[in-house]
Amino acid sequence: MTEIPTWEGFMIPLLTVMNDGVVRGRRELNVATADVVGLTEEQRKVTMSSGQFLYPNRIGWGLSYLTNVGALERPRRGQYQITDAGRQLIELFPNGAR
Repeated sequence: MTEIPTWEGFMIPLLTVMNDGVVRGRRELNVATADVVGLTEEQRKVTMSSGQFLYPNRIGWGLSYLTNVGALERPRRGQYQITDAGRQLIELFPNGAR
């Protein structure tokens, strides 16, 4: 089994999902981003000691960071949309930051 990406590893896949400009909620983003990175069903079932699923937690941290730096915006509570800064990040780091 390949490793589940760190929260940083989910940032470009999140932006890739959001690049069409559609406003999406967190649950939809969790599934779509997991699909983009190719998480297996086994990986999607991995939990933390708290009982929370690991991959949505890491995606949540990625969403928070991307929102804080202006790559995503929240037009409504729990809804996200890409910004021009987010599109620039995809162009600058198409494979993620290395």
